[in-house]
Amino acid sequence: MVDARFRVRRADGAWRLMAVRAAPLVGADGRIRKWVGLNVEVDEGAPPDPA
Repeated sequence: MVDARFRVRRADGAWRLMAVRAAPLVGADGRIRKWVGLNVEVDEGAPPDPA
């Protein structure tokens, strides 16, 4: 599983904080077939994640 945060720059020049979570879909042979995930813009007013 991938769980990360990063900044992206919008077309208007503003920077936004994004959170991404992804997990592999594994086939019967144990090989990764594809990744599925979600990117979400983090609300600036949200409390920080607990450590």
